[in-house]
Amino acid sequence: MTPIQRQQDAQGTQGSDWLSIAVKLHSDGQLNEAISYYRRCEHAGIEHAGLFYALGLALQQQGQIGDAIGYYERASALDPSHADALMNAGVALATLGERDEAIKRYDLATRANPSLAVAYFNRGLAHQESNRPRQACQDYEQALVIDPNQPSWWYNLGAAQEQCGDSEAAMQSYRRAVGLRPNYPEAYCNAGVVLRTLGRYSESVLWLDAAIRLKPDYAEAYSNRALSLKDDGLIDEAGASFDHAIGLKEDYANAYLNKAFSLLLYDRYEEAWPLYEWRFRSSQAFKSAHKFKQAAWTGQVSLSGKTLLIHGEQGLGDNLQGLRFIEQALAAAKAVYLTLPQSLVSLAEGLSPKLVVIPEEVIERQFSADQPSAHQLTANNQAKHQQAQYEQNTYHALIETCDFRCPIMSLPLAFKTTINNIPHPKGYLKASAERIALWKERLDQGQAVKRVGLVWRGKALPDPHRSIDFSLLSQYLPQGPLYVSLQQVHNDADLALMKARGDVLSFGEQLESFEDTAALASCLDLSLCIDTSLAHLLGGLGLPAWLMLRRQADWRWGRERHHSPWYESLRLYRQARHNDWTSVLPQVEADFKHWLSL
Repeated sequence: MTPIQRQQDAQGTQGSDWLSIAVKLHSDGQLNEAISYYRRCEHAGIEHAGLFYALGLALQQQGQIGDAIGYYERASALDPSHADALMNAGVALATLGERDEAIKRYDLATRANPSLAVAYFNRGLAHQESNRPRQACQDYEQALVIDPNQPSWWYNLGAAQEQCGDSEAAMQSYRRAVGLRPNYPEAYCNAGVVLRTLGRYSESVLWLDAAIRLKPDYAEAYSNRALSLKDDGLIDEAGASFDHAIGLKEDYANAYLNKAFSLLLYDRYEEAWPLYEWRFRSSQAFKSAHKFKQAAWTGQVSLSGKTLLIHGEQGLGDNLQGLRFIEQALAAAKAVYLTLPQSLVSLAEGLSPKLVVIPEEVIERQFSADQPSAHQLTANNQAKHQQAQYEQNTYHALIETCDFRCPIMSLPLAFKTTINNIPHPKGYLKASAERIALWKERLDQGQAVKRVGLVWRGKALPDPHRSIDFSLLSQYLPQGPLYVSLQQVHNDADLALMKARGDVLSFGEQLESFEDTAALASCLDLSLCIDTSLAHLLGGLGLPAWLMLRRQADWRWGRERHHSPWYESLRLYRQARHNDWTSVLPQVEADFKHWLSL
């Protein structure tokens, strides 16, 4: 289709001839020559939305995005109903990363032409790229109502549905995509990933095999295939598939990292730890990002006479798990400095008087350009700012003296950790005796009952399925004990049910740090917990806790075992069926009732 139809103009036949030539050149793909003739028309005084739209389109096709936007805007100013100009302006703005402005143009385009399916699709894409998957789904669905024969649109809808956690719907969308385009390896691959999240591992492998048949050098499909094989218990086959992915793409960090997770899951730590270092180059690198300039230490040289900086990374649970190695680091180095999130600092300081613990937030301020100037601070805040600045400079000076740095979860590699020499499985953390006494006072209700901690909800990411609805868990909690929530945050439904039961205490924001939670947990007889950082806290304290795990649990809990080599005080309960808590809660309830009877 030509960008514009030939138009008669008020400036006579010469302008009309130029326009005709421009349209022909544009249709033939001769963009430079077409743009030259379009500009002649413009300079001749032709003011027409079709001209400006065509010129904008040619400039956009040539990569002159900013100029193209200007002409699209001129076209839509002359003709506000010119939906194509409005939509293409949105595409151009999205190319420049201005997605919110792009969405405004798509809004105008869909109002000008409610049947312009591609405008809905492009708006959905902008929402998806802005991490608004629900809005993206709505737009993709609207686009597909108008034109259901676009396989790439079904593919994008499936990806957005995955982001929303609707795996079944995503699978249906990928089926529609490959139905319309049988030669669509990316859709087969994504469908395989979805089937893995649904626990349908054999089917997942079949879809991934189909993707590989269509695209034999598809490294990502081999890596995803390996994950499904691993989850299905076929560790050797998984390893071969990971190796094939790496053979196709030798710097494929995600494949190396996922192979490490698979080996860790099966206790093959010596093979896994070197591969685990690929996390710094993988899609998960942001979890371990830092700005320290010291050379990395992973055990390659002696630390005798040297100062080591250990920096936190990933999630709070990883940091808590890694604290068990601090004693070995202190024994190996002249001095050790440790950076951690503020919520963990006071707890970590109890590990050793020789350890200097620095809040990460202070370090981040050191590297931040957004430092307030003196005139921006009130007199009341001047003293606080000066104290903070003093601490910041002091910590920065200490860090500058360090010879090496080590991410906290690289310490297992540095100290050659195997399944048989994990340090301090009985516990390595201590709660403050003073805080324990304070929490005992708060808990004392004059009743001689057992006190049981509860943790049933974690953050939706990285694993939305690890949480248990309290309405479900509550059905398996018998009356008798005093239940104590160890969570800081509860939703309204949970608070209402806790109130209705009358036997669940919640302290919420009174748990100001992990030291408070540690002290409160130390006052309890047992805790029932899902896989969150609090599981690591309870295990690190050596407190008895029953950990309720998904069928496919994190690597550190192993595959089938009921006790953890990392935390001896934890008892592990696993789903018998994928994402089905009713397949494990009856066993927890039976054992819990027996424990209460003792």
